[in-house]
Parts: sequence; C-alpha cells; structure tokens
Amino acid sequence: MKHPLWSRSGFTLVELLVVIAIIGVMAGLLLPAVQAARESARRTACQNNLKQIGLGLSQHLSVHKAFPTGCVGCDYRVPFAEKKYTSWNLRLLPFIEQQQVWQLFDGSKSIWHSDNLQAVSVIIPTYLCPSSTGEPHTSQQLGLTDYGGMAGIEGAGLNAPPGSVHLRHPRALGVMLYETPTPAAKITDGLSQTVAAAECARRNVTIEGFQLQYEAEWANGHNCLAQRQDTPINKTPDNEIYSHHPSAAGVVFCDGHVKFLSESINQAVLLAILTRAGKEIADGR
Repeated sequence: MKHPLWSRSGFTLVELLVVIAIIGVMAGLLLPAVQAARESARRTACQNNLKQIGLGLSQHLSVHKAFPTGCVGCDYRVPFAEKKYTSWNLRLLPFIEQQQVWQLFDGSKSIWHSDNLQAVSVIIPTYLCPSSTGEPHTSQQLGLTDYGGMAGIEGAGLNAPPGSVHLRHPRALGVMLYETPTPAAKITDGLSQTVAAAECARRNVTIEGFQLQYEAEWANGHNCLAQRQDTPINKTPDNEIYSHHPSAAGVVFCDGHVKFLSESINQAVLLAILTRAGKEIADGR
C-alpha cells in the first residue's frame, strides 16, 4: 500500500514556467517602484541639505550683515602664491554645526597649505547630494561638494566665467561673488526671488585637455558657478546647475526656502532668479 504522500503530484513543467513568469512580471513591476522610492528618499535628503545651507546663510546674514563672500583670495590679478581660494562654504561651517572643522582652519593661509589639509579634507555630509551615489567624495586630498554658490549668469555682452575676469555687468550679478560680500540691500529683486546656491553635482571641468575637479571642492571658492544664458538646467555638469535627480535640480533662495526647478523651466525665468538686481519679475516661491 502506497503512502498517502506518494500519491501527490508535483508541479508540471508548464506550471513551473507560469510561476517563474509571474514572479518575473512582479519583479519588473516592483523594481521601478523601489527605485522611485529610493530616489524620493534621496531627494528629500538633498532638500534637507539645501535647507541647512539656507539656514546657515540666514544666520551668517544676521551675524555679519551680509551673505558670505563667494571666494576670498581668488583675484586673477594676484600672483598664485598669494591666493587663498577660501570659499563661502568655509564661512558657513560655524552655522551648519561644523564648528570643529572651522576651528581647524587657518584663514590666513591657502586652502592647500599643509596646516589646512586636515580641515579641508573632511567630508561634510551637508555638502553632498545622496543622488550622487558612486561618485568620489574627495578630489585628491580635498572634500567635494554637490552645491555651488550662485555668482550669476554669463554670456555674450554680460561677463566672463568666474575666476578669469570678475563679473561686471549689473544685470549678470548673483549673490556669491569673488572678493566681495553681498549685503541684503544689494539684492533688490528680493530675497525670496533670488537663488543663493544650487546643485552642481560633481563638476568635471576640462581645461586644455586636462580634467580637473577643483571646482567641486567645498573649501575652494572656485565652486561658485555662473549659468550660461543659453544653457538649461541639467544640460551639463560643467559649472552649470546640474543634478542627478530626474528632470529637476535643487536650489536654495536667499530667504532660505528650497525649490526643485524643473528642466523645462522657462529660460528667461531661470536667468531672472539667478541674478540679484536685474529688475525682472519672476516667481521664485
């Protein structure tokens, strides 16, 4: 007499293939949802970083009566040996709970001076967007950032890129300038209508065939960026507003509020909110 269990039949090959197909379809449906959920979490974390930067900028304004200078010691007319290249990010450290790093830094010396390498090599999570996964966190010895100070816009008849010639045209000026702090009174377009900093994820700048990352270093004032007049968001990481978020990039305004700008934003509106005194009417809320 056969044992009762012996009489049970197993899966047929057809049934097994059907089960495998169903599992495959379910995985195909779930994977995009999982990826979307992960990106949503990363975007939220990026938004929080920008909020922290915005709060730090507001506190700096309250204490020093001006926004931090984009770069001190970057003047192209000064001999290289005398340049310091200290960034707005450095001056923000005491206001984003990074006092220990700030105290390690000697402002009388260059960011590349051996006495400052311990400070500027620190990886600051607030300065890194989680969507830049797989990217390096340091450039040789200096920590990197995914957020750049907004120097304004550039293009024919306006100005040259930051670092070569100072931004001169009044309608091209942003908030983070070289050698000059910007008080709130100079932002006549309104704090809520003017971008102070924006995503510029891991810039890879190529000059004469050499790929450089110094413009992505958080301690280096060359991380200030100026948007080209004809370049939309997320078009290129070469010193423009750029992110790894789908179809958008995060910015923080001078009043501290954060917004993700769509790639499809009208270019005239984009340029208007990147300058501080262009007298344009644009809704940056």
